[in-house]
Amino acid sequence: MRHKGRRAGQVRGAWLAFLASALILAMLIGLLAWGAKKHDTSEATQPLIVYCAAGIKAPVEAIAREYEQQYDVSVQLQYGGSHTLLAKIELKDDGDLYLPGDDSYLHMARKKDLLAEILPLARMTPVLAVRKGNPKHLHTLQGVLSGDTRLSQANPDAAAVGKLARHALRKSGQWDTWQKHVVVSKTTVNDVANDIALGAVDAGIVWDVVVRQMPALEMVALPELSAATAHVAVGVLKKSTQPTAALRFARYLASRDRGLRHFQNEGFTPVEGDRWDKTPE
Repeated sequence: MRHKGRRAGQVRGAWLAFLASALILAMLIGLLAWGAKKHDTSEATQPLIVYCAAGIKAPVEAIAREYEQQYDVSVQLQYGGSHTLLAKIELKDDGDLYLPGDDSYLHMARKKDLLAEILPLARMTPVLAVRKGNPKHLHTLQGVLSGDTRLSQANPDAAAVGKLARHALRKSGQWDTWQKHVVVSKTTVNDVANDIALGAVDAGIVWDVVVRQMPALEMVALPELSAATAHVAVGVLKKSTQPTAALRFARYLASRDRGLRHFQNEGFTPVEGDRWDKTPE
């Protein structure tokens, strides 16, 4: 009987030792998994902060909401003029992506060593915008400048469309005359478009895609602006604390079967782009 009791005790001891070993192993596996997750930067652990030019708000807003629904990643969009946003990026410690209205601002950001990567997205063109029906019968730049036309102008030192318009009209020698008709200066292209739609002014230079998005407006293509094409691209900021997640969203924006569909739907001319692959390199 004593031998049987001894053997039963040994069995119970071995079984308890086995359970203890299994518990320790499970804890170690859990700690390793937790550590791997902690150091994995492929998923955003906080909202992605995107500095986005006001003129490309429509497609980027739609893409961000779609991305949030699919991957449960919060995307925080901050709108403004392209140059204004660049100045904000320099001053602030946060931010993951920069989407100006023209890639010239990305070149500026790269010279300031602010960018890790740039991905092209689409193109758009500045045009003269008037109210639907063109009540002032403005069909040429000379017609705009020869009458009593009241203009709203996007600040060239704040917004991409203003910068490109100034460059084009200086090239044609008509910038100074254009300025004489400007009655209000705005910080974004959307503000200019709203001025025209409300009848506060007669016309202004905005992106062709903005006119397509606003039924109250009509566009007049001016030869003087035809060469002033804006190239839209997204830059991944070096200051991003979650660079892999930021790059993933940038690639989503630039994928022809994801983000670029929204750009095309909003009237942009998208680049060809690659198909969406969720796993970044």
